[in-house]
Amino acid sequence: MICRTKKSAALLFLIVSAWLLPGAAFALIEVYEGSEPVSNMGWPTGSEEVANHPGRLGYMVGPPFGGGEYYFKYHCSDTNEFVDALEKFSQIRVPRMGRRSLVSLDGQTTQILDDKPLLLVVHDWPKAGEDENNVDWTFSVWAPENFHGLFSGPEGYYVSDHPHYRQPVPPPRIDVYVDNDGKIKWDKAEIPPNIRVIDKRKIAAPESAGGEGMIQGSVYDMATYQVISGANVVVAKRAKSGNWAEIEQVKTDNNGFFQIRAIPEGHYEVLISADGYAARRAGSFDNRSGYAFYDFDTLLVGGIDLQGIVVDEQQNPIAGLQIHALDTIGIDGFGYKRAEELPVLTDDAGRFVLTAIPRGYTRIRCKAQSLKQETPVSKLYRVAARPMEKSEEIRIIMSGAGIAQRAVTSVDREIAVRNIERIVSELKAAFPKHFLEDAAIAQLDDIERPMVFGEPDPPEGFAGPDPTGKHPFGIYVPVDRDKYFKDDISLEQWILHEMFHLHNRRTGEYNSYIDKAFPDDSDPLVQWLMKDPYHRTFAREEAFVNLISFADPPKTKAQTEAIREWFDYIGARDKSIEDIKEILNVIEH
Repeated sequence: MICRTKKSAALLFLIVSAWLLPGAAFALIEVYEGSEPVSNMGWPTGSEEVANHPGRLGYMVGPPFGGGEYYFKYHCSDTNEFVDALEKFSQIRVPRMGRRSLVSLDGQTTQILDDKPLLLVVHDWPKAGEDENNVDWTFSVWAPENFHGLFSGPEGYYVSDHPHYRQPVPPPRIDVYVDNDGKIKWDKAEIPPNIRVIDKRKIAAPESAGGEGMIQGSVYDMATYQVISGANVVVAKRAKSGNWAEIEQVKTDNNGFFQIRAIPEGHYEVLISADGYAARRAGSFDNRSGYAFYDFDTLLVGGIDLQGIVVDEQQNPIAGLQIHALDTIGIDGFGYKRAEELPVLTDDAGRFVLTAIPRGYTRIRCKAQSLKQETPVSKLYRVAARPMEKSEEIRIIMSGAGIAQRAVTSVDREIAVRNIERIVSELKAAFPKHFLEDAAIAQLDDIERPMVFGEPDPPEGFAGPDPTGKHPFGIYVPVDRDKYFKDDISLEQWILHEMFHLHNRRTGEYNSYIDKAFPDDSDPLVQWLMKDPYHRTFAREEAFVNLISFADPPKTKAQTEAIREWFDYIGARDKSIEDIKEILNVIEH
């Protein structure tokens, strides 16, 4: 959810978060406009000087359910103005990242410290998705207490599949967008010595990349740090079927090294597997620029088959239940995201086998609509292989057989909330101009079906405000949302669909595309929609929404052109129609 304000949104924000998720400290991403001074919100010393630098356009605060990360956007007139900001940035005081290593059994240690604790990332100008006269640089900083609460402790909100899980607090960071034709000339900027520079411009990519997307790195055994030769490294993306679609694939050489060149534009996942090891998702590769370069190493650990049984409270076995391994952690204590996370079913004796679970730890989730898992979902099970270790016996107890609806646990709720936040984040990244920033998009416990609440005095057929006054303007889904978005339309299609109505009701910006696709009411689709009392007053708009959400196919050249032009307008000019369908997880009919 997003809350936008011209000045302070603290009061409004706290009120909204109270009804959204009781007990959650932060349930929104706050969005502020303008350059009103801000005070230090628990940041490292000196951060507020950069935060309040002239030219600030606004800032955001997130993530949900914990907050603490502040992201400021700036416009500047020339290189000198940016150099002044860089000098303020260099004055921020943060601990140097250090690591103590025991070098001998007699207790001698050595300390390795990073003497460049601040980060500057250089990009080609202009910033993707921004007007050329808008954002020239950004500043990001964390409040360490919030970060640790979210990611560092065993009871943190975010679990092992998050990139920040048990990682150090990210350093204060500036991202700058430079070009000879831009306002900031990189060759004129002098970089203070305590700032580490990462250059992501096309000119900085290795010559071997040839101006195209490239990844490289090495693969090691987590238990021995020996290289793994012959490992499979795959660049892939999700197909409509839900399976991985392979884009490129290589094997590591005798030194465990790999390199993949000429990767097409797009956003991908890197999957790594080898015989005897648990296959792993090594991370994302964002090559939407077409020339991204990603250099990394990956650790693999052996995969173990876990066996267990599911019983009721009278110890009777239960067949046909879905079993999931969640939050897998390697022997190094860090998250180990598996390449595939498919559930298995219990057999007639209530038994199950989860294959190739990485050595370390995992949680076990038994999913059944009419049952409640009494064995805590938060429990970590040891996944062991060595003789002196022992995997724990897994015995899942379920209750509530015959209950119409299974009770929703707090873990269920958190997982579902994270899922919808991921979906909304991906949609906003793909279609940045479509989403109204003050429109909530959230999952709630107190609604029984998907709901949309609009603005006051709506025209006939359009949604108005929540009559109870509880829920602000926006789009909402219930906890058991899956049953509504399975056969007819995906959740992604529905969110895009409803946001179209909210956006166009307020701005009218989409009317020209509607008029091009359906200049009058004579089209058969419009005629059919006009028979429905709910849609009769805005049948042409609803017909066009059906086209752009791919619920109905275009029948004319003008409709096809209008669809393409509308997606171009909302920020998806660089995406093909097939890419857009994949993003929307379109359910074909």
